[in-house]
Amino acid sequence: MDINHLISQYGYAALIVGSMAEGETITLLGGVAAHQGLLKFPLVVIAVALGGMIGDQLLYLVGRRFGDASCAVSPVRKRGSVKRSV
Repeated sequence: MDINHLISQYGYAALIVGSMAEGETITLLGGVAAHQGLLKFPLVVIAVALGGMIGDQLLYLVGRRFGDASCAVSPVRKRGSVKRSV
């Protein structure tokens, strides 16, 4: 079992998970794998886009759930008031 086999086997899942955290670097690596024939380019684009959207939604939900608590301990909050946009 070599690295090429692992990339072709788990590459799309790794792209989804990786693009949640660091999208640009993972997109570049997915493009390299597609160029080498290990992954299919249209599926790389879909996997990276899907991972980016999932990551953005997760960060939004974390901010919505814990945002007030993090603003209460923030030094910015102590200096001045932060107005809500909602």
